[in-house]
Amino acid sequence: MLPSDFTKDSPGTLVATEWGVHAFLPHRLPPPIELTDALWRAEVAARVAIGKLEVVLSSAGLDPFMVTYALIEREAYCTSRMEGTFTTPTDLALFALDATGEGGDRERVTTKEVINYRTAVLQSIEQLKVAPVVTHALVRGAHRTLLDGTRGKDRHPGEYRARQNWIGRTHRIEEARFVPPPPQEVKPAMDDLLAFASTAMRADAPSFPAPLVGLAVAHYQFETIHPFEDGNGRIGRLLVPLLLVANGYLKEPLLHVSATIEKARDRYADLLLGVSQRGAWTEWIDYFLRTLIASCEDTMTLVGKLRDLHAEYRKRLTSGKRSVAPFRLLESLFKSPGTTIATAAKIMGLQFAQASVHVETLVSAGILQETTGRAKNRRYVAPGILDVIFGG
Repeated sequence: MLPSDFTKDSPGTLVATEWGVHAFLPHRLPPPIELTDALWRAEVAARVAIGKLEVVLSSAGLDPFMVTYALIEREAYCTSRMEGTFTTPTDLALFALDATGEGGDRERVTTKEVINYRTAVLQSIEQLKVAPVVTHALVRGAHRTLLDGTRGKDRHPGEYRARQNWIGRTHRIEEARFVPPPPQEVKPAMDDLLAFASTAMRADAPSFPAPLVGLAVAHYQFETIHPFEDGNGRIGRLLVPLLLVANGYLKEPLLHVSATIEKARDRYADLLLGVSQRGAWTEWIDYFLRTLIASCEDTMTLVGKLRDLHAEYRKRLTSGKRSVAPFRLLESLFKSPGTTIATAAKIMGLQFAQASVHVETLVSAGILQETTGRAKNRRYVAPGILDVIFGG
């Protein structure tokens, strides 16, 4: 990171580090941003898209948790893939079964990393229902959950970093693309960010004139502070739906951005750096608001596909005289697309032998697929549901 890359319009200060290189300390929020007509139009369009998203969900006739599960699961998959963590939709669907001792490869750390993201979102949303504000405790708790039992478990989960980090392709800070603030500046910077995020974006009375522009600013600030030793990208993207819920724009975490960002992740990183180096706020904010709009449209498309698939599967089970038990199992698959006969028996409230018959009914209907090829301890997934959630 060269000091010469930073202009007088940079929204921060270069400070010396013990490593002999400079680190970037962002200024306190809010920044002096000129809200152009184009940015105002993008702000309004993003608000309309978010409002439409809630309407689409409420009119879809689906269990809200079904949709929330699908969105969080896909976000967990995409956000982890952006950080180099790769698993498969089938492994994700079967992981919960593995955790109950019903077989499978429970030790697949990469899958656990993705599952941890889902858990972090759900835990954070429960906390917001008690107190609708994003706090240090919430952010650090989400980080602790994210790294629990994973490759980052030794990177001080749930603690702001106590040493200098940097962003680059090598292990040499001298070759870093960007050096975030020194560790002693992390807590004060996060104090300022969370204070801004709790007031600037309020849907009822925002202190910042354009609240979703404020969200773009908050996301930039978090990624610039890079407060943790590991997991900063995932936590930063997780904060987008959490801040929308906390500030009254959404009731549930319906809007996630990783799938959109992943399509052009280099541009995302370049625009963040452009703000730090040149104060290129307009370009970054325009990109971020368009990302929100595109993510809303993507989510509405997913809701429509889930609705259609749900109706199609119910139709398949209705063709013939059926008990209600298979329908109970079907509903559960849209919230957790993996099962075993033992798990299905609990869901349907039946004995093992009866549950086995109904599981085979869903196999015959093309809803479930057996994955092991074994005669015992068989495991099943719903490939059609997985295709809709993860894009086929």
